Amino acid sequence: MFGLRNHSRPGACGRALIFALLCVILGCPQPANGQPEKPKHPIPGSLELIDQLRKDEFRKLETLLNRLQAAYEAGKIPEETVNSAFAAFMNSGADLKGRLDAWILRFPGSYAALLARGYHTKALGWHARQGAYVKFTDPTQMRRMEQYFARARADFNAALEINPRLTIAYAEMIGIAMALGLDHERVALMAKGLAIDPASPSVHYAYLYTLRPEWGGSFSAMERFVFMTEAKRLLNPKIPNLKESVVRARANRFRLEGKYRDAIGILDKAIADLGHYASFYRLRGACRRALRNFGPALEDLNRALTIDPENPGTLSDRALLYFIQDRHTAGLKDVTLALKYDPRDPGLLRLRADIYRAMKKPEAAIRDLREAMEFGSFDSDVWMTPAKIYAIDMNDPTKAMAYMENMARLRPRHPDTWLGYHSVAMDIGMHLYQHKRDCDGARVFLRFLNSCRDNAVCKKRLWYTAAPIMGSAVAETKCRASAAP
Repeated sequence: MFGLRNHSRPGACGRALIFALLCVILGCPQPANGQPEKPKHPIPGSLELIDQLRKDEFRKLETLLNRLQAAYEAGKIPEETVNSAFAAFMNSGADLKGRLDAWILRFPGSYAALLARGYHTKALGWHARQGAYVKFTDPTQMRRMEQYFARARADFNAALEINPRLTIAYAEMIGIAMALGLDHERVALMAKGLAIDPASPSVHYAYLYTLRPEWGGSFSAMERFVFMTEAKRLLNPKIPNLKESVVRARANRFRLEGKYRDAIGILDKAIADLGHYASFYRLRGACRRALRNFGPALEDLNRALTIDPENPGTLSDRALLYFIQDRHTAGLKDVTLALKYDPRDPGLLRLRADIYRAMKKPEAAIRDLREAMEFGSFDSDVWMTPAKIYAIDMNDPTKAMAYMENMARLRPRHPDTWLGYHSVAMDIGMHLYQHKRDCDGARVFLRFLNSCRDNAVCKKRLWYTAAPIMGSAVAETKCRASAAP
């Protein structure tokens, strides 16, 4: 949210670590140099787990996920490994709910199936809300988010009834409590999770995230929590070092404020002092891209993907960088891969539509934008971009203006609606005027003016600015009489 995708998935362990962990669980022969050999049955990646789900290989999923949780409870593997496996089910594929429901029916006493469905449903809740601050978020989006979150919470609680030691379930519910503004609940959930495992990284990080300024907290609150945690680390070194999370939050605040060099300075020091986190490189890459320092930006994003290769947000960032550089084929490859992890993410679909449009594939762009409307209908760009494609690329201004009128009906009282409508009408009208399609341009102008005249928000904000510009353009075309919509 708030620019970078903070609700994607946990950082992936490196391949060597994954192999080592599987050796602990499954057993691997040790060569003379002490390094574990590659296990015969490595942990599947996220897409492999989703493929197993789609093939109804529920018993295989049960075996793996139960084995991972049992190994964590026995202290043989870190919690991050369990969390990374279940995070695969954050995939937003439209067909997955049915498969998850079938898994639960086949294994009615399975905490793993309930937990997986909870991860999936929670991810859809974030998509329903999208990434704006509450004051810019439509009540319909909030209600839809709450409905998804209610179902996710029910699954997490049901899973905990079967296995009360699921610390990752508490961590996921802390995020839900944060989004719903349930402050007492998130504190209680943290206490319950840490009572099970005082060193739980997922619980610590989930609670610390709720203290970020964009969620009503502050950097001071984050630092106090880190300070208290550092004192506990003296007695329990398994407790995670949370300093990197505060550093990342500060750097991201600078990025959001356009202070890219300040953010880069913080991240340079953090990498030197705290280590090589994928999130550091991703954030620094975003700042360098904003400064149009494309070479180093690409190096950072490549490094982030080396550490965490399954992060759709980082793939999206690199796709955007390629798009800005007119490297459309490379950008298309990255965003298409990102969509395999998150097929209904409206931001990813919109980015791929932009790339398709640049590649002179308007029909493919329109197809993605239509899919983006499922969760992104309150994003003006999801309506404005196809309107421009229809009018400018496909010579269909009538269909273009129909898109804008539908957007106006969806959010008639939102200023951004009319600002976007005004912008598109001007772009389309002037395009048509420049191509000597004067009467078509006049119709576009007049359709906007007629819609604006009937809306108090538009009249208040744009009418007196837009009318002289458009009115003179209409008059010049000498099509006033024939241009009535």
